Amino acid sequence: MANPKGNLKHGYCGTPIYGTWQNMRRRCRPGHKDFEFYGGRGIDCDPRWDDFAVFLADVGPPPHPGLQLDRIDNDKGYWPGNVRWVTRKENCLNRRSNMLLTLNGKTQTAQEWGEELGIKPATIRQRKYRGKTDVEALAQPNSAAL
Repeated sequence: MANPKGNLKHGYCGTPIYGTWQNMRRRCRPGHKDFEFYGGRGIDCDPRWDDFAVFLADVGPPPHPGLQLDRIDNDKGYWPGNVRWVTRKENCLNRRSNMLLTLNGKTQTAQEWGEELGIKPATIRQRKYRGKTDVEALAQPNSAAL
């Protein structure tokens, strides 16, 4: 008997994970508005993931609603072992444009350091733009390091 919904193989059409899969693939192809940030700089997808069922088997559904697909290493493509489900905040912290600073062997974004140290991230970034070292940029305002 023919499927009344057309070529529906897996039952996920119209779901958030199916949309994520579609967007992942589209960004890596010429013609997409964000191609220059993905396919245009060499970000590709595992060819096996042209089949949604294979993608779903490899990645699995997000553990809870609202999570986004993230590439662990932003310089590598959408491949097994390089993707994970993260919150929007975690995804934003894994952008190439983030400023990374190291203090006592620990590297984090300016946003993460700001939350941890109680310093506005914009203050940290401004200090770095003015040529301060990471230690100086992460120092408390009343510190002699400024």
